[in-house]
Amino acid sequence: MLSEGAKLVQPLFSKLLYPVPSPSYTVDSFPGELLWIPKSLDYSSCDKADCVPGIFVNCPNARYLVVYFHSNGEDAGLAYPFAAGLKKILEVHVLVMEYPGYGLCPGKPSEESLHAVADLAFEFATKVLKVPPGDVIVLGRSLGAALAVRLAQRWNCHGLVLVAPFLSLVRAVGQFVGQDVAKYLVSDLFCNQTRIQDVKVQTLVVHGTDDTLVSFEHGRQLCELCPSSKKLFVSPPGMSHNVDLLADAEFLVRPLLRFFSLPDYSFEELRVPPEAFNKRLCQLYHGLVETTKHDRPLTMPVGDEDPFESAHPASPSNLSRQPFKDDRKLIGSQCTKHAASPSLELLKAGDPGSSRRGGSAASVAAAALPAELLELGGGGGGVGEPDSVPGLRALDLDSGINRFLKESAAEDAERKAERKVPAAAG
Repeated sequence: MLSEGAKLVQPLFSKLLYPVPSPSYTVDSFPGELLWIPKSLDYSSCDKADCVPGIFVNCPNARYLVVYFHSNGEDAGLAYPFAAGLKKILEVHVLVMEYPGYGLCPGKPSEESLHAVADLAFEFATKVLKVPPGDVIVLGRSLGAALAVRLAQRWNCHGLVLVAPFLSLVRAVGQFVGQDVAKYLVSDLFCNQTRIQDVKVQTLVVHGTDDTLVSFEHGRQLCELCPSSKKLFVSPPGMSHNVDLLADAEFLVRPLLRFFSLPDYSFEELRVPPEAFNKRLCQLYHGLVETTKHDRPLTMPVGDEDPFESAHPASPSNLSRQPFKDDRKLIGSQCTKHAASPSLELLKAGDPGSSRRGGSAASVAAAALPAELLELGGGGGGVGEPDSVPGLRALDLDSGINRFLKESAAEDAERKAERKVPAAAG
């Protein structure tokens, strides 16, 4: 039960106790290793809001499974390199469980929610993966050591490994604010010194002499309180609280190899249910987003920009490029659409002014286009030039002009015929 003082400062204390980092992984990280565990252990009727993520690193033919509980300043993704290193060096399976509120795990961190995840990890290992409890090694670091102690208290596993543990949260905080103030603020959260007195499995405690956050005396006293017939306390020099445990074999690897007689092997293949790797069990998974997130964005056509030119997105630099010979198809339709424009009268057959004005057929055609197209022109060409009009590089000037002249001549012929009919009738 929290004291009144603890209730008042609980929000601030929770931030300090659970400094949740930004998620270091996504649903696509660690393919074939990132899995989801339903709280009911039943994949046929589970809800994704009730699934806890974890990372399972499989080691073929290994006998032992290490269930690892990371520290409070990292998530499962940040703990992955350590898990992969354990697999390679010790030849063991490794299961890293995520904490509520960390990584991709729904919920909020608390003593109750973290212990619930720890229980779920052990049940998944023994009931779903079918690993005998006697082949499970529980390993916890810092805050994770409290979860490991409670599991070893409740289950007859192969062994318990504690790295930089604390006697209790009160004792750990008391190092900095005094024991009386710590009792007033923290109460009895994560009280390892009480629970370890019920641990009967073989226990290894590793706590470095250079740990300034939690004194190595915490680890030594925990080892003394443990009633197990086989226990060992190791205090490597130069080992701090957040040191890379694989940087020096004396920190953790060599003590583990000696204490547990690792590695050992099994001829029974460990099978993980395929549905455990289903990304849809993640609460943050969105089917539509996941199926389209790698698609290239569609380019917005500018003026007469060809929307199918995916290799050349619409941009000011592309609007001024020279037209390709085989990339001009639309001048006919543009000229037909704007045939009523007065400026197109310049293109009528037999108009001598077109050549004297010094403009090419393409320039005159460009001048006939709407002003809004001309305003979008870019590059080095002037207002009357083909490359100054967006999309004009894709227009077939010759065929369009010829078709326009033919249509104009036909219209003239029709008008002349209409004028002759009344004259003949009179």
